[in-house]
Formats: sequence, C-alpha cells, structure tokens
Amino acid sequence: MSHRLRILPLIPAFLVLCSGDVFAARIILKSGKEINGRIVEKTQDYVKVDMNGSGIYYQLKYIKDILEDDRPAEEAAGKTDKGGLDSGGDLFRSALELAAEGKFEESAARFREGLQETPEDYNLREGLTMAEDAGTGKVPADYAVLVFRGAANMADKKYAEALEVFKEAVQLNPQDANLYYYLGVSSYFTGDASQAVEYLKKGAELSPADPEIYFNLGVNQFSLGDYKNAVASLKKAAELSPDDGEISSLLGTSAYLAGDFALSRQSLSRAVEIFEKNRNGEKAGEIREFLKKIPTPE
Repeated sequence: MSHRLRILPLIPAFLVLCSGDVFAARIILKSGKEINGRIVEKTQDYVKVDMNGSGIYYQLKYIKDILEDDRPAEEAAGKTDKGGLDSGGDLFRSALELAAEGKFEESAARFREGLQETPEDYNLREGLTMAEDAGTGKVPADYAVLVFRGAANMADKKYAEALEVFKEAVQLNPQDANLYYYLGVSSYFTGDASQAVEYLKKGAELSPADPEIYFNLGVNQFSLGDYKNAVASLKKAAELSPDDGEISSLLGTSAYLAGDFALSRQSLSRAVEIFEKNRNGEKAGEIREFLKKIPTPE
C-alpha cells in the first residue's frame, strides 16, 4: 500500500531550550540529559512537553525525575492537545470505523464528504485513496482492514491495541515499509521508544527515500536522549525534504544538544527561512531568539 495515514501527531516543530525559570518543569532523563519545558499532558506511559505550540513525548520509563513548579500544566502552557490522529471530526472517525469493518464503499463516501468541508486535509485524502484501492482490489481487503483498524485505534489513543493490529498486518506483508512506520508510531506511544527505533530502522531499509520515516526515527532517538543518532536521522530527512521547516528545526535542536553548534545554527537558520516563506512569523521569531543563545566560534 503506497499511501499512508499520518498517525504520529504533534512531532515538534521546535523544542525551545532556555533557562528553567521560564518553564513549568525540568525533566531529567536516565541518560543524564535535561529538558526544560511545560508539561501539558500526562498518562501512565508518557508526558508531553510543550513550548509555544511545539511538543514532544517522553516515555516515563526513560525519565529519572520531573521537577515541576506549582502551576497547573494547562495554565502554564495555555493549551492542551489530546493526541491521536491529526484529523478531526465525526466524519473522519466514522470513515475509519467503516473501513475497519471492510465497508470500503461506505467509508470512501464519508471521506469524500469530509473533503468537501476540509479539502486540504491530508489524512482524509489518503484515507479516501486507501479505501478506494481496497474496494477495487488494488490492495488485499484483509490487509486494508487491519491498517484501518489500527488507525482507528490510534485515533482513539488505544495505542497498545493498535500495536497488536499492526503486528498482525505485518505478517501479511512484511516488506511494506508503511507497516514499520505504523509499528514505530504505536511503540512510541506505548512507551517503548527503543523498539520504535528498531521498527523505523527497518522501514528506512525498505524505503530509503522516505523522509517521514527518517523524521520519526529521529524523533524517537531524540526522546531517548540519543542526540547524535537523532542528528544522523534528521540530516537524512532534511536531505530528502529540504523545504520542511519542522525537520530543519528539530535537526537544529538535536545538533545543539549533541554539541554541534555549527550545524545547529545552519539548520535553525534554514528553518527560519522556511517558516518565513510559509508566513509563520511566530515560529520564525521563536527560533531567532534561540539562535542568539548558540555559542559562536571565537
């Protein structure tokens, strides 16, 4: 199946790292790395750290300590997000559920209806294509049902259930890079970033020109505090998708934490250019402020 639903939401466009007194929490990873940020969501598996709308998930199993101030997380961040599939509305959920039951024609009709309201929605477009392909036999129906069932579980934040479904799907098609993407995403949200890295590495082997896989691989390595390998993965993603500001910004952040200040400045400066071109002045401004904090060569 050549089309993919994007089921890893809110990968950070830019995780700002500044003095702790600005933030609501300081997270100390077991690796010894420290992250300053605002905690906007907690579950039994992870915390989500946010700064000015950018966020990243950290699995609790990799966290040594969390030092918080006395402000409520929602008040500190000014916003919250529920995660799940980054497409909203009852139509989208209904379309997923119908496809998960093998009702591809009805599902496609719901996807089309959703696209009439929001024609720019990536997941609605991809969902429609996947449902149509399954309905016409371009992809096996049993395989498509599993993919949609896994996606429906992700939309409901049932990540453990999604993981089991995608494990079943990969038995039907072990050479499909998309499935390793899904497995990596599911593992990430169930608290196993190390396993997510392994799945995404396999996906990259099968689809070496896929920037999304490398980006998500870098995100998981970043969440583990493995900044050196995160830089390598994100550099590859940036090569494949040079006009993606989120990739450039996370590459710059990773490079900063890895001690490569030259690469950090270069990548973050590129991110500023991209965000300005896309008329995202707020994001560009945040990064410019951080660029001032990066040491310059003497």
